[in-house]
Amino acid sequence: LRAAQMIADSVFYIFFEHNSNELSPEAIKKMNRIYEFLENNPDTKLKITGYSDSSGVPSYDQMIAAIRAISVKSYLADKGIKTSRMVALGYSAQKFIASNESEEGRRLNRRVEIELIIH
Repeated sequence: LRAAQMIADSVFYIFFEHNSNELSPEAIKKMNRIYEFLENNPDTKLKITGYSDSSGVPSYDQMIAAIRAISVKSYLADKGIKTSRMVALGYSAQKFIASNESEEGRRLNRRVEIELIIH
């Protein structure tokens, strides 16, 4: 759990509340930092991958994971980043970074990971 909490501080991880795709104020701060980086590095692209915890049914987990990734992509697109520079994917309840046995672990698993693709 300690390693997962270190990851949580990274600008490349956006976390979500249960059953939500709304960006928190902290997530918006991170997104604005990513936006600034993209503005200054026009050849950089993003892979945006959404995940969920394992508390829902698989079809719902898949849907919410994809919607979370799309909400991150939409935020950046609304600020002016071309959608052709971003791909958004939802992978549902996979690649856990913490145990789903605790609320804190589930919170850390409800995330979007942002990967820079630098050319």
